[in-house]
Amino acid sequence: MIIVLQFPISDARPFCPDHGQRLDKPYWPSPVTAIHPQFVHFFGRAVARRRGADAAWSDESAFCLAKRALRFDNLGKQRVGAAHHPMVPRVAFRRLFCDGRAVARVEIGISENPRAGRLKGLDSASVLAIISEVCALSTWVPQPEAEQREWKPLLRQGKNLTRLFAAATTSLSLGALHTSAQALVLNGNPLLVVELDAREEIGTPPGFIRVGIKKTLGAQLSFGRLKTNAGIVGLWILQRNKATRDQVRSLRLCLLRLHAEQEVLDLVLHQLKSRHILKQRDFDIEEELNDYLNKATRLIKRDDWSGISQSAILAAFDAAEQVTAVASRINLVERFEGARRQIWQKIEDYQIRRAAVRVVPVTYVESGGTFVEKNVITNVSGQGNIVNVAEYMANITNTVQMHLEQSSAPSEVQALVKKLAQQIEEIAAKIDPQKTQQLGGDLAVLSKEMAMPQPRKRWYQTALESIKEVATTIGEIGKPILETIKLLSPLLIGS
Repeated sequence: MIIVLQFPISDARPFCPDHGQRLDKPYWPSPVTAIHPQFVHFFGRAVARRRGADAAWSDESAFCLAKRALRFDNLGKQRVGAAHHPMVPRVAFRRLFCDGRAVARVEIGISENPRAGRLKGLDSASVLAIISEVCALSTWVPQPEAEQREWKPLLRQGKNLTRLFAAATTSLSLGALHTSAQALVLNGNPLLVVELDAREEIGTPPGFIRVGIKKTLGAQLSFGRLKTNAGIVGLWILQRNKATRDQVRSLRLCLLRLHAEQEVLDLVLHQLKSRHILKQRDFDIEEELNDYLNKATRLIKRDDWSGISQSAILAAFDAAEQVTAVASRINLVERFEGARRQIWQKIEDYQIRRAAVRVVPVTYVESGGTFVEKNVITNVSGQGNIVNVAEYMANITNTVQMHLEQSSAPSEVQALVKKLAQQIEEIAAKIDPQKTQQLGGDLAVLSKEMAMPQPRKRWYQTALESIKEVATTIGEIGKPILETIKLLSPLLIGS
């Protein structure tokens, strides 16, 4: 068994003047690995892949070691998993990849220590228990400005690794780093890929969705979300089955690369929307951004990679999260000046898929067995969080209240919006969680527009119509919402 934890890093400095003072070495994606190998400070030197680049990802022939970037606390004495099936973990690898543009990632591999003996009689519960405790292993990531070591669970080190990468790859002083690189270099959501060998077949765990075996070169592949003490994380379980060793490796690399590409594209679009990049027209930067967006969407939309059905992988990801298409395009990033029409059409299609409402089953392991939480919802686009219905509505209510405090709208209008928030909160636990998120999301958009110096009526209209549409589909309990919309619409939009 090998457990791979990936931390994606989005680096938008190439889309800024002077590349945000990013160092031009190593020569990514093919750093010098010969007699005088290039290196990244705080991480390590560049080395070539021992087994060479995969045919589908020829640009991944080398990486930098990351042994110095993440340290474990006395790992050799740790035991992870259930008491009757403990695993003695060891570090298989620590690696830093970068495509030379926006996509970087740190990948940590944990395997069983062969000196401790082979694990036998594994089932899905024992494997999930091992994975959960690996995520909670105590680790330390050096920080240039920190005076003391701060130990954290492995799963929560994404932000610190991103900060370290930003510091190690910029020529700016540490004082200036906070105002430039830190705003441009962001961490994405982590991902776990667990590869089991032929003797470790465990089937499909509860709450997981399986990909058709004909689309995965004969390997058995399933996706779900695992709840650990360190947080909730997406998990692919890859079982060799009839696939060869090289085919399983290709599939693992595809899963990791695809996740990093999607996470980084989400974050670049987020930075474009928040005006952290392209603050003013610049032809060279626009061309650089167009080229990146074109390449990223082409990679993500590609149907097949060396016999692996990438479209089937995306379909399994969506199926595991019960996707419902987004009702409106209010929250999508608007096309920037200089964006090529055909490229931006692909970006819009991508955003619509990623902004979809998702109901996420979350699997967790306790002494009594394996369980699946339901009614857990998330918005995956950008840096989404996974929360339950009650937490989600509490966040929406707080957001609406904050926006109303900033709004100059008449008290009558504000009172109706508060009433609308209360009505949605009262029915949230009684309806499909997908509809709860649609209602809450549209209400948040409505209140945000009210806080603008010059609110736009067309945005009011879109949000109100979307709320009305959902309320109409839920029957009798939606009637109070419809009555409030009827009173609110003429005040915001006009008769």
